[in-house]
Amino acid sequence: MSAFLSSLVFVHPWILTAAIILPLLWFLLRVSPPAPKRQMFPPLRFLKELVPERTTPSTTPWWLLLLRCLIVAFAILALARPVLNPSEGLPGSADVRLVIENGWAAAQSWDDQMKAAEDIIAQAEREGRAVYLLTTAPDMGSDRVRQEGPLPASQARSMLRGITPHPYPSDFAQTAKQVQNSAYENSMHSFVIGTGLQDSGFDAFIRALQNDGGLTYYTPDTNELPVLLKPAEGDVAFSVEFADQSAAALPFTVHAIGSEGRILDYKTLMLGPDSEAFSFDLPETTGADLSRIDVTARRGAGGTWLQDDRSRKRHVGIAGGGADTDPTPLIDAVYYLTRALEPYAHLHTGTIEELIDANVSALILPDVAAMTPSTLATLEDWVKDGGLLLRFAGPAMSAGENFLTPVPLLKGTRSLAGDLTWDEPQALAPFPEDSPLYGIRFEDKIDVQQQILAQPVPDLDDKTWAALEDGTPLITASKMEQGMLVLVHTTATPDWSNLALSGLYVDVLRRIVSLAGSPSIKSQANTSLQPVSVMDGFGSLIDPKGVQPIAAEEFDTLSPSAMHPPGLYGRPGQVQAFNLGGRLKPLHAVESLPAGSVFHIYDQNYETDLMPLFLSLALALLLLDWMIVLAMNTTFRLPRFAAALLILVFMPLQAQAQDSIDAQYAGHIYLAFMQTNDPALNDLTKRGLEGLSRILTQRTSVEPKGVVALNPETDTLSFYPFIYWPVSDKPVPLSDNAIKAIQHYLDHGGSILFDTRDQGYSSGGMTSTPNARALQHMTAALNIPTLIKAPDDHVLRKSFYLLDGFPGRYTDGPLWVEQQSASGRDNVSSVLIGGNDWASAWAAQQNGGSLTPYLTGGPRQQEMAFRFGVNMMMYALTGNYKADQVHLPFILERLDQ
Repeated sequence: MSAFLSSLVFVHPWILTAAIILPLLWFLLRVSPPAPKRQMFPPLRFLKELVPERTTPSTTPWWLLLLRCLIVAFAILALARPVLNPSEGLPGSADVRLVIENGWAAAQSWDDQMKAAEDIIAQAEREGRAVYLLTTAPDMGSDRVRQEGPLPASQARSMLRGITPHPYPSDFAQTAKQVQNSAYENSMHSFVIGTGLQDSGFDAFIRALQNDGGLTYYTPDTNELPVLLKPAEGDVAFSVEFADQSAAALPFTVHAIGSEGRILDYKTLMLGPDSEAFSFDLPETTGADLSRIDVTARRGAGGTWLQDDRSRKRHVGIAGGGADTDPTPLIDAVYYLTRALEPYAHLHTGTIEELIDANVSALILPDVAAMTPSTLATLEDWVKDGGLLLRFAGPAMSAGENFLTPVPLLKGTRSLAGDLTWDEPQALAPFPEDSPLYGIRFEDKIDVQQQILAQPVPDLDDKTWAALEDGTPLITASKMEQGMLVLVHTTATPDWSNLALSGLYVDVLRRIVSLAGSPSIKSQANTSLQPVSVMDGFGSLIDPKGVQPIAAEEFDTLSPSAMHPPGLYGRPGQVQAFNLGGRLKPLHAVESLPAGSVFHIYDQNYETDLMPLFLSLALALLLLDWMIVLAMNTTFRLPRFAAALLILVFMPLQAQAQDSIDAQYAGHIYLAFMQTNDPALNDLTKRGLEGLSRILTQRTSVEPKGVVALNPETDTLSFYPFIYWPVSDKPVPLSDNAIKAIQHYLDHGGSILFDTRDQGYSSGGMTSTPNARALQHMTAALNIPTLIKAPDDHVLRKSFYLLDGFPGRYTDGPLWVEQQSASGRDNVSSVLIGGNDWASAWAAQQNGGSLTPYLTGGPRQQEMAFRFGVNMMMYALTGNYKADQVHLPFILERLDQ
């Protein structure tokens, strides 16, 4: 008790002086009315011996007086604003400058930072000081950090809630300059709500703050310092970088996540500054779906790694030799190609027919010219269907007839070195700006001694990806229906050039192989990579508002910034991941500060305002007093009254949290879905409704507050005008209480869309699929009216958009609605049943320019699915508004029709 009292202070202690009225209140409540005047009345003698059934006390009972005094005492304590574990008084009496480090590292300690900042603002409010706000990372697309002030504490608190962490480092140098250029009349004490990491410009930043007054630096504990996920050598291999003062070993869980948000694999590791890299051993089919790596304990851009087309291993075939034949080192072309591509692709060797049967996405032919007609026809069909054929020149190609080349070739070769020529070897020229190879850097000189020349055709420049300094093509390419032909006009070995001995050889092969399936052989505006989507501070992908493109030649060396945050850049078919890890300087913890500065570590002993608690106690005791007085003035039996008293006093305290939740849902619109026993299906449904919520907010006046997962056993359903129910083939049995809650919801204005996700109603009837049978079993106990297929003039087809169907992941399944809705429902069907898997369509995300496999119809189908979702929400909210024809004659008259 003494420890509790020592950590309790009152913001307005002078109000406690009102406690002196408690003795007066006690006296006033005990005062009895004046004694009655005695008057003799003989007939009353007959009543003297009667015993009354009820008696009224002449004075108020002492325990009731004590209860009422407690009510007043609690009210006085609440008005005095008690605070538990109050923050220490702010140094000095000057204004307060609150500096929020909001770079990438802040996301990993953001809750602690916000709590510490709110405590400082609360202390400044109690002491009547003005507050200045300053951030260290510019907003996305800006080049200046935010600086506000002087502000009253209430306004500073509101602005603080609008600050979020960014996915790039803090710009301490820019912040220091902004502080130095700001003129303040008086000194101020600066509170740096930091991350514990320092970067270039940090010392100048601290000195600039300290020049205006004192300095207090808040930092996480050593074990909580930010970490950075970085790539390592190997297939899907990573490491976690620690600041130099971090603990030796900490437990981490790392998730490998697929394109639909499904966890493909996870690892729980003890990692530290000296720990080795780790990798995920994913099957080929699963690894192709890998989209990101997340360190779960350290949310944010620093603990996230995005995968792109370049990161995914493709299946590449090399024609020559066989699966059991080892290439001759330093001689065979297969040897050089294997050494270059083995870390980045799944390689297969064999004949052309064997490689095509292996379903490779790219096929390499090193100096292969003669082919049988059947092999040539098979290869041509494979390219037309979308394959990438990469060919290398050589003696065989120079002597024979050539087919399947991007440009016509001249007979023979051009020799640039030897005893019989005066020409010197030609060097490789920089890649053209419209070439897909543009941006690849090479320091060493690439000399070509021999090459096969292309015939001078009109479109030769358009098909040239790389050329020598004299302008002759070295790499050409062309489209062949859905596929692509690429020819390197020199050998895959060092026989004709030193290309195969350079690092450029690896980079060029990786870039060409990554283009398998690309819609174009030329990069449109390839001098810059356009932002497709970028990460926010917490690692989620968002729209790239205000983000600038990245020059292709700078992509591999550029550091993330406000103009170029981490994310996905490029264009459909050629998207590249721009990650934080591997692009930053080594992490360093803040070890020391200038003399006079104070270190403060975040902790959980934050101050607690006890005013709501004391007000609640006063209100509860007031209710108890009212119940006692009611009992004393009625003929209620004591046992019944005691039971009612316990229910009325204690039940509100238990239901207080649920009431606050219900009030939250009642005050806003939420999209809701019924949970199933399949976590993956629940997650997919939640993401789908979140996608629909964004569309509703962008396009209509309906702005859903969020998405809620419901359990009919425990949750109140009446707050949601529309509930989406995905049907699993193994449903959870519904109890009697759940069935009653669902039936009550349907009977009182609610609508449920049952989605069997299998188009089961388009063929075979109600029991044609496991999901349809599960739905029939679930709804057997519900009173559902007769259903019919939605007619062509149904309101759902025109409540917002004009639709001719109800597409989702599928498009052909019908939608079943009530034949005639109950009176009072405004012709809104309480039950809708379909199988088009709408949540999957709403949840589909753009990934490298193509939609996830959940949606086969492309962006147009997803757009139509969103339109159905908008119509469904409008239908649930407005009923038959669009079917109302009352005003039609007047509208036609106004239009003179």
